[in-house]
Amino acid sequence: MGGYIKQVFYDGARHLNCVMSIPSLEKNLMNKPRRMAIQRLIDAAGSAVLRPLRRPFPDIRSLLVVRTGPSADVFLSTAILPHLRAAFPKADIRFMTGANADVCLKSNPYIDGVILCGRPATKGLGGAPGMFVSAVASFFKAIHRMRRAPYDLVVNLSTSPGYSIPALYSGRPRYMIGFSTAGCGFLLDKAVENRHGSHEAERLSEMLSALGIGASRRVVKPEFTLSRAVELECRELLDELGLSDREPFVLLHTGSGAANALWRKERWQEVVDKIGRQYGLRAVVYDTVYGNIRGCIKLPALVSFEVLAAAAKMAELFIGIEPLHAYLAASFGTPSVLIRSGINDGACIRPPGSSLSIVRKNLPCAPCLRKRGCPGMSCMEITSEECMMEVRKPLDSLISFKVVRLRR
Repeated sequence: MGGYIKQVFYDGARHLNCVMSIPSLEKNLMNKPRRMAIQRLIDAAGSAVLRPLRRPFPDIRSLLVVRTGPSADVFLSTAILPHLRAAFPKADIRFMTGANADVCLKSNPYIDGVILCGRPATKGLGGAPGMFVSAVASFFKAIHRMRRAPYDLVVNLSTSPGYSIPALYSGRPRYMIGFSTAGCGFLLDKAVENRHGSHEAERLSEMLSALGIGASRRVVKPEFTLSRAVELECRELLDELGLSDREPFVLLHTGSGAANALWRKERWQEVVDKIGRQYGLRAVVYDTVYGNIRGCIKLPALVSFEVLAAAAKMAELFIGIEPLHAYLAASFGTPSVLIRSGINDGACIRPPGSSLSIVRKNLPCAPCLRKRGCPGMSCMEITSEECMMEVRKPLDSLISFKVVRLRR
C-alpha cells in the first residue's frame, strides 16, 4: 500500500507540469492487475462511506473545466466547451490548465477566462526544484481561490493518475464530475469510467453524456478561433515571402517539444523535393531546428502561434512531428500527416472522422514511456517514402479533382 501511495504522489507531481519524470509509473499503474484491483477496492470502500452524502446537481452559475498535461491534450479537450456553453448559456465558465498550454485557449469564445496552474520557476530557485515549488504553489493558490468562491460544477478532464481529484475536492465545489483515476473516484459526485486506449473525443462524449448532454463523438471536435486580423497578417506575410494569394502550398513544421524525437534533416529535404517535383507545389517550412532546408519558403522563427495556425488553415496539407500542430491543422479541415516517435505513443490516437494520418514505426518497445526515449531512437528511422505514402493520398485527390482552397 505504501508503494501505491508513493506512485500516486509522484505521478501527481508530474501531473502538475513539473519536470520530475518517473516514466514507469503510468505503465505500473495501468498494466498491473494488483494495483488496478487496489484502485477499485479504494473506490468501492470510499463510495460506500460517502454515498449517503452525495450532493444533488445544482443550478449552474459558475463552471470550471480542468485539464492539465501536454498542450495537444488540452487542445483536444476544447471540444467539450461548445456543448457546455450550449447547455449552460448563462454560466461563468473558466478553464484551468498548465502555464505552457494556455496558448490553445486564446480567443476561445466559449470560456470567460483561464486559470493557470503551474508557472515557470521562481526567481532565485531554478531547475527542477524551482519548477516543482512554483507548480505546487500556483496550484494551491488556485485551490484557495476556489474555496473563497466555490464553483457550482467542476468538470475534471484529467485522465492520468494523480492527486488532482482530492486537490480539487478540497476546493469545495458544489458538484464535481470526472474520470475515476488512482482510486480517487469516490470523491466525485459522478465518476466516468476512464477507458484506456480510447480517443479523447470518445472520453469527452461520455463525460457529456454523464452530464445529461447528448453529443456523439462525431460532433465533439476541438476548435481554435482565428481573428480576421490574424488571417490578414498571415496572408500579408506569405505575400512578402513570395507566395501569391492564389498559389497553393504545403506547410511543414520540423520542430518538436522533445529534441530526441526529431526527424532527420535529410528526410525533410527529400519530402520537400518530392512535393515540388511530383506535384509542383511549393513548400512553406516553419523550421526552428535546422534552418537550412533548401527549395522552400521559410517562415520567420519568431512567428506567433496564431499566425502559424492561420497558415495551417490556409495550406493544402500539413506535415509535422508535433501532435498539437497536427491536431490544430486537422481541426480546420486541412489534411495532416503526423510523423510520430514511439515516446508515449500510446496517447496519440487518430481522432475519429478527422483528416489526420499518423506515420509511425511498429516496434516491440512501443509505446515508450521514457521521457527522453532511448539512445538509438529506432522509432524515428522513418523514411521519406513512408511519409510520402500518406502525403500522396490528399495530394493525389487535390490534383485529380483540382480542389484548391486558395487562402480560405
